[in-house]
Amino acid sequence: MFRKYNYQPVAAFIHLALVALDIERLRGGIMQRSLFSDYREMGS
Repeated sequence: MFRKYNYQPVAAFIHLALVALDIERLRGGIMQRSLFSDYREMGS
């Protein structure tokens, strides 16, 4: 996906969108742990 739009504004926008999703997921995990300290995530 990125190779097609290398060095174009579309690639920068996609990258920023993916970073924003990662940060939102991290924020959600931190909030989950701080609000529910006994919460254990089940997964591998």
